[in-house]
Amino acid sequence: MSSKQDRRVVRTRQLLRASLLALIHEIGFDQVTVQDITGRAGTNRATFYLHYADKRDLLAQIIGETLDELTLLRPPLHASPDEEIGTERLHLFFVGLFSHVLTNIEFYRVMFGAGGSTGVVNEIFDSVFKVGLRWLSRSGVITWRIPPDVMISMLGGAYLGMVHWIVAQPAAPSAETLADHFMELVLPGVLATLYLPQ
Repeated sequence: MSSKQDRRVVRTRQLLRASLLALIHEIGFDQVTVQDITGRAGTNRATFYLHYADKRDLLAQIIGETLDELTLLRPPLHASPDEEIGTERLHLFFVGLFSHVLTNIEFYRVMFGAGGSTGVVNEIFDSVFKVGLRWLSRSGVITWRIPPDVMISMLGGAYLGMVHWIVAQPAAPSAETLADHFMELVLPGVLATLYLPQ
């Protein structure tokens, strides 16, 4: 496939995905038809079915690819047990987390809105939870006063609360500001759960 064809495929998929998200926001997923999606995207049904089995397949791919991006974020904890937890490193992680939300704001608005899906919100929580536990397990320096999965569940819930607030704003603050707010709210509680080395 030539680079021109590759660009055309990427462009077509972007149009179809943007169309589905816009339509879910307007009328809800159950009411959307493939014809609605292709009409909004300016393509035809044959083109749609070259890329996706149906509207559920399209939605599943949007969700999967968006959540996969979360796993690429730079870990907030060092792998070496000789290094301490740094608030600067945590801040960079949360900036990345909220940058992901702002970059994919239409996705999050749809998923957290009236036309969205509780199942997808749960998938978002599960993704953050699994990534958090994996990163925590890499740091041998930390001993927790409470089970790490309890702490990650609390952070995941707080994160979802922030996302819910963000998508309701006509203009959300910067990722840096959101990270500042999040850390001010949760960091004292997290640090209180640690047995730090003397």
